[in-house]
Amino acid sequence: MSLEVLVVDDNRLLAENLAEILTDEGCHVRTAFSAEEALGAPEDVCPDLVLTDIRMPGMNGVELIRRLVVRAPMATFLLMTAYTSDQILIDASHLGVVRAVLGKPLVVDKLLALLPRERIP
Repeated sequence: MSLEVLVVDDNRLLAENLAEILTDEGCHVRTAFSAEEALGAPEDVCPDLVLTDIRMPGMNGVELIRRLVVRAPMATFLLMTAYTSDQILIDASHLGVVRAVLGKPLVVDKLLALLPRERIP
């Protein structure tokens, strides 16, 4: 059974490229181009992995994770950012559920190494 992955980034091209890479790795990927769009998914959609940008118009990635962790408490959360010194990074570290913060441009091998090995039961 493949991992259910949610990729959230306001950069459509990047989100679609990541979705293609993860699909090639055998994941079932859903993309959203804003945090609000990601939250619009049906309640029963429970990702194994959430890969989200931190800085997006409207709701940021940290707030998105705060909301998604209620729906998917066992999910792996990965953040992406081009900003390495940012108050939002400090906020993210306080969530206690973020597995890693990946710098942009992403190193694909590093991303793939962080994928969960199996689906959430």
